[in-house]
Amino acid sequence: MSEISFIGTGDCGPVHGPQDGFPIERYSELVRPTLARVDLRFANCERQYSARGTASDTSPHGRQPPAMAKIFTDCGVDAVTIANNHMYDYGPEALLDTRKLLLEKGIAVTGAGRDLDEARAPAIVERNGVRVGFLGYCSVIPEGGEAAPGKVGIAPLRVVTTYEGRGPHASARVITRPDERDMAMILDDVAALRRRVDIVVVAFHWGVIWVPRVIADYQVIAAHACIDAGADLILGHHAHVPKAIEVYKG
Repeated sequence: MSEISFIGTGDCGPVHGPQDGFPIERYSELVRPTLARVDLRFANCERQYSARGTASDTSPHGRQPPAMAKIFTDCGVDAVTIANNHMYDYGPEALLDTRKLLLEKGIAVTGAGRDLDEARAPAIVERNGVRVGFLGYCSVIPEGGEAAPGKVGIAPLRVVTTYEGRGPHASARVITRPDERDMAMILDDVAALRRRVDIVVVAFHWGVIWVPRVIADYQVIAAHACIDAGADLILGHHAHVPKAIEVYKG
């Protein structure tokens, strides 16, 4: 099989634009030369690009003018996940507008859509004869933002949390595990994609935000299960700080 070079990034999408004195092209000018040297580029698109929808109380910055999505074409991004905690900030119409806009730009999209089936659909890109498939899921979806049959939303990996007491003078241990139904769905998606492509990449928007080093239990469980099911690489984003990298089964 041929070889390809690859760069995967985390959360992308500026908040300030030309109206604030920040030209779009300036956001990417320092990284474009590096991105141009690889065969395949993948990102988490964490803004809605639309003129429709109503702002949520918690994330009024989550929607940007469609023209600001130019950052993704400036960077030559080939595929994105839109499964993240800001992809429902202005509701379902802005989500669908974002997906449509990216597809019109020739960027493959996974992670959210008009219903659960579309949200689960992979983004597939071929380079140098190598077919790479991406899947995207989110564990920090805002209330009501999950995709379902007949409902616009984000592909979920929900989390079950329990607490274990450790005596009167110690803090409780927080135990997390993936929701069994969501995990079964994701493993079905990985296995199905494995039959269609040469490389399977699963992107999760998840984890303990702003806290260095700490990896939640459910992240390890879910990542190992995906690799056992045929995934080649797990990409995690959302935490905004560097976290550990594990090599599992090579």
